[in-house]
Amino acid sequence: MERSDGWIGVADSATYFTRYEEWAVLDRRLMDRTRGKVLDIGCGAGRHSRYLVEKGYEVLAIDTSPGAVQVANMQNVPALVGSAARIPAPDSSFDTILLMGQNLGLLEGRQHAQSVLAEIRRVARPGAQILASGIDPYINDDPVRQAYRERNRAAGRLPGQMSLRIRYRHMTSPYFDYLFCSREELEGILLETAWHLEQFSTAGSAGYTAVMSAA
Repeated sequence: MERSDGWIGVADSATYFTRYEEWAVLDRRLMDRTRGKVLDIGCGAGRHSRYLVEKGYEVLAIDTSPGAVQVANMQNVPALVGSAARIPAPDSSFDTILLMGQNLGLLEGRQHAQSVLAEIRRVARPGAQILASGIDPYINDDPVRQAYRERNRAAGRLPGQMSLRIRYRHMTSPYFDYLFCSREELEGILLETAWHLEQFSTAGSAGYTAVMSAA
């Protein structure tokens, strides 16, 4: 993961194939709230959907990466190419929408979040819920990250709005925005949407889970 200021982060692809028993406690508790028909946005290799399919849930997983969709399909996960802003499904289709694996980041920023949450509301049934996980950018006081947040703030962006690209050997993706936000910032984003924050859980670290219900 290469940030626009040159910061590099390394991720082990094995993470995307972990089983339920290997997930963080907060993630397991959140997934246990699943009900009805499920949409998994940003499914990656499909670890969350795979668990739910094995439990007997009806699931549709989507990802912008055709390669990720192919890998998910190979694990018996029904997956299609799609994005949080353009979901390949009819209106009022799902009871539970997943934004797991810190995929609250797919909100990208204040403006994009409004269109994403409206699109999710379009495919949500009455009483639907979003189960999400995210990262609070303010927990880490590293000077380099603080400087990046200050540059964002000066540019009128949310401080935890990161511009990233993915690099693997000689291949790189285009840059894209990914949002790390605090509870207060998330609540502010939700104010002008059809969603409200029902539950917010932390375990003493930057990571958290959130449950959002349709207003």
